[in-house]
Amino acid sequence: MSLYEFKYNPLTKSRDYVLKEGSLHYKGSVDTYNDLPVAGMTEGDMYFTKDNDQLYVWKIATATGALSDYDNIGAVSEIDWSGITNKPSSSVANIDDAVGKKHDQNTDTKLLTTGATSDQSQLLHGEDLAFGEIDGNHIYAQTFQAGATGTLDKVKFYFKIDGAPSADLTVEIKAVDGGTGKPTGSALASYIIPEASLPLSEEDSKLTTVEFSSPASVVSGTKYAIVFKTDGDLYGYTGGDDSLPYANGQAWESTDGESSWASREDYEMYFETYVNSGETVDLIDNGEIKENLTIASGKRIDGRDISVDGTKLDTIEEDAVKLSTVKADSDVADAITKKHTHTNTHLNLGTGELKIKVFSQDSEPTLNANDFIAIWKDTSVSGLPAVYLIFRRGSADQLKVELT
Repeated sequence: MSLYEFKYNPLTKSRDYVLKEGSLHYKGSVDTYNDLPVAGMTEGDMYFTKDNDQLYVWKIATATGALSDYDNIGAVSEIDWSGITNKPSSSVANIDDAVGKKHDQNTDTKLLTTGATSDQSQLLHGEDLAFGEIDGNHIYAQTFQAGATGTLDKVKFYFKIDGAPSADLTVEIKAVDGGTGKPTGSALASYIIPEASLPLSEEDSKLTTVEFSSPASVVSGTKYAIVFKTDGDLYGYTGGDDSLPYANGQAWESTDGESSWASREDYEMYFETYVNSGETVDLIDNGEIKENLTIASGKRIDGRDISVDGTKLDTIEEDAVKLSTVKADSDVADAITKKHTHTNTHLNLGTGELKIKVFSQDSEPTLNANDFIAIWKDTSVSGLPAVYLIFRRGSADQLKVELT
């Protein structure tokens, strides 16, 4: 009696041999029929022959050393994606793409991105500096040199409103004339901040971000301009710095609708551009941050608040004391040492009557062991004489305090 029977195979849509009982064991492939092994076989062992795509099954319990002990099940049918039941809903191409990304993304050591990353910037921003009043008669611009080729997706800048605005703010990216360095031509990208959405501030300007829905294409090494303008009374100001720290651009001003531009050599705007070069870049590599990261409002890292405008960390408030200079580690350590070694001086009078001696003479008097405090009028000073309180400290030390 045969070990196999015909059953309908839904994949091949035909009747194929299957084992009636027991199990089949795929052992591998050989080049030809004559290469099939005939020793050490057990019932149900299967081999595939490469030359003619045939599948052979060992049909008896013991080996006789003859190729005739194989049953030829027939050619192995090719099975494509459409012939598999209960398969994933994704296409083969999408699955291959996902597997490829998994192998490229080393999540243990690297975090990669293909989005826009910081390219050019001037990040100095004086709290009391404001670059020009943007209104219908004044247009301002900051030029820069692109450091990457791609699309300029986003720009950051400081901005403030002085009074109630009556117009929208338009932010544009424009080309720069190669000869004069001035903004020129029509806008390569444009973003309008509605009047109602403008950052109102009576004091310091606020960090503002615009993302262009149709980004400007930029080329590495080519100069461009960020232009700020309005068609009404906006009374807006951009923040920046007067030390001119950015070497590859400058600030410009137009008072005639961009027909002409005047160089502002006394000021540069705070700005940061973000370019999507289409290349994969490292954001984090072995725990080291490689690019600037933008934190969404309200997000936290390890339970700590991260300020959106980049000016505060954790629980530092708006009215916290601002340090204009961060001292070196040695200065901080020295200050801590002095604080710890300094002891408050106190006067222990004990009990009884307190006697205060009064001196009026040219030189500072010396208090004896029984004197604790004295008043000295220094007669050596011409005009209004100086008056001091003198305290005895220890066996041979005294403290002098001038009375004013």
